[in-house]
Amino acid sequence: MRDDDTGLFARSHLLDRINMALGQDNVRTAPGGLLFIEIDGVPALRERLGLSTAEVLLQQASKLLAQSVDGSQPLARFGDGSYILLDERLDDAGLDALAADLRRRLSTQPFRHGNHPVRLRASIGVCALRHGFGDATALLNVAERATREARAIDTGVFRHQPESRAGEKADQSMLGLIRDAIERDAFELLFQPIVAVQGGDLAQYQTLLRLRDDAGRLHTASEFVPLAEQSDLVLDLDRWVLTQALRVIGERGDRPLRLFVNQSGLSLASTEHAEWLSSQIEARKLPNGSLILELSVDDLLLDLDDVEAFCHRLVPHGVQFCISRFRAGSEGERMLARLPVDYLKLSTAYLEASHQPALRDQLREIIDAAHSRAINVIAPRVEDAQSAATLWMSGIDYIQGNLVQQAARRLDFDFQTAVL
Repeated sequence: MRDDDTGLFARSHLLDRINMALGQDNVRTAPGGLLFIEIDGVPALRERLGLSTAEVLLQQASKLLAQSVDGSQPLARFGDGSYILLDERLDDAGLDALAADLRRRLSTQPFRHGNHPVRLRASIGVCALRHGFGDATALLNVAERATREARAIDTGVFRHQPESRAGEKADQSMLGLIRDAIERDAFELLFQPIVAVQGGDLAQYQTLLRLRDDAGRLHTASEFVPLAEQSDLVLDLDRWVLTQALRVIGERGDRPLRLFVNQSGLSLASTEHAEWLSSQIEARKLPNGSLILELSVDDLLLDLDDVEAFCHRLVPHGVQFCISRFRAGSEGERMLARLPVDYLKLSTAYLEASHQPALRDQLREIIDAAHSRAINVIAPRVEDAQSAATLWMSGIDYIQGNLVQQAARRLDFDFQTAVL
């Protein structure tokens, strides 16, 4: 459960502790909270010092943080440069003071790179346990958003406050729209082509979920899926999208079609969801490789064990898998080692590779490592020719984004004559 070198707890252990804390009968009135700690400027640090040196510094930061808290405050590394800490005793003022103290310790500790001191700064989001979170995923999403807010203020610490009545009213209105759309099949799907840089005539698209409100505005998935996750509606949402995608594939007949479909980590952790999807595919007798389920790196960090079981359950049914928002680092390597991955979709940070040599080097390393595993690499959200050229020279396999074509309702892109 705990690393002897750094003193950090295993992430899975801490997530279990968080779920246990949230499941207490008195959680609504009890003290305690979560700190989401993120080292600022880790990509720039890697570019300036190199990947291995930056990792050594992060290991030193891990030790410092672990030594700064006691055994009742389990701390785990969450991402490459982020940590989560659970405290079940401190009130709001105590949590804020702890966050400020940890941030001060990091900023005043002279970490060493050769003969030169390196100062690390951090942004910390604070979130009390009492605000009615269903599970660790919901709490972490809110705490991470608080950390993003912390980056914009001088203190570097931001406490999550429940939304105002106006915000709560807006959420309730959106939840009503979601429920209504599930009941009436009223969601909408858009499709964006994913084009091979070396050419090819196979039709393949990203499936994008949209929700239209009463005023006619079309909402993107990022605007309502997190709310659906917090309200136990995301499984219904994911099944709706899959049902429509399977129908579209089946209607193509003998014209091959490949659809990439996003799924929430909460759904992929469900054994029942795996059984349901298996039965749907068997009933429709779809071609192997026509359905690619897309999994976000952030979701995999939370539920890798359950997602691994889900993926291996679906592989015999011809389902393929894509990891999105992929970044260089040990976490990504661990995912590739454990999951039956067929595609990687890069983090949008690599769209800046044309301006940053370190990112170009990382990009080539990712692509070479993926190709050695027979994994294809996709660059999403490509908007300009300069980024596309850098990605092409790095050995990318596919490009997706408005440079190719904006998302549309029709599946009529001409892949055969497309030239990048």
